[in-house]
Amino acid sequence: MEDAAQRWHALQSKVNELRLAETVRFYRANGLEPLVIKGWSLARFYPPEEPRTASDIDLAVAPEDFDRAVRLKNAPEIRKINLDLHCGLRWLDPTPWADIFTRSRLVPLEEEQIRVPANEDLFRIAAVHWLTDSAARRDRLKDFVYLLVSSEDFDWKLAVESTGEVRKSWYMAVLAAARDYENLPSGLLPDCLRDYRLPDWFRSALEREWKRPQIQRGKILAAWKHPSLFFPLLFRQLTESPVGQCILLEEPITNQAPGFIRIRAFVRKLKRETGLDEKK
Repeated sequence: MEDAAQRWHALQSKVNELRLAETVRFYRANGLEPLVIKGWSLARFYPPEEPRTASDIDLAVAPEDFDRAVRLKNAPEIRKINLDLHCGLRWLDPTPWADIFTRSRLVPLEEEQIRVPANEDLFRIAAVHWLTDSAARRDRLKDFVYLLVSSEDFDWKLAVESTGEVRKSWYMAVLAAARDYENLPSGLLPDCLRDYRLPDWFRSALEREWKRPQIQRGKILAAWKHPSLFFPLLFRQLTESPVGQCILLEEPITNQAPGFIRIRAFVRKLKRETGLDEKK
């Protein structure tokens, strides 16, 4: 049974690779140069016997190209591909797009050259994405293990310190979680992390989240006419892990548990959904 599951995941990974190459080829032919984030950009580090699955293709484009990229998304050539387009990197990373793009590299895939972020930038993007989703998937900690094991001359200053102290606290927590739960070798970590201990509240929040059933997140106000969707979403938000809420509120991860964070995050989420808070 396990061999059959592995073969199935390997087949799905191959299909996703073909679709990714097709999508990048299409956008390039139309004068756009997308950056692959999440998904395959991380899956390529996994060993063949442990393929990383993904439900969609995540592409980021320069903010000035975003509207055109969205229009092209409906072209017959790629319309059926499950594609998630990003306008720059938004909340995932505050680094100027030009800097991210300049450091990016091309990686061969299916006779195409796929553009991916530098490993240091990719680490930050993946870390914030994982935390934003309340660190709900423990298995995604392997992203950081395989990324770092595969990286040579990894620039820790660029990876951890280039986006400010608040985000540095997020990255340190992710690295410590990968070390503690997925055996990320301590020898790969920077000196500042050798003796770093995950805050007790953060560790408890992770372990609670991993025991919870996964539900599809969505906009609360958009679902209010549908009780079967609205109440699970409302309950989820009111009991949301403080991990993701720290990211929403852009607060540091420290030894002290954040106070009243669920209420503050709920208010922020409603403001965003109603347009009162323009920050996305």
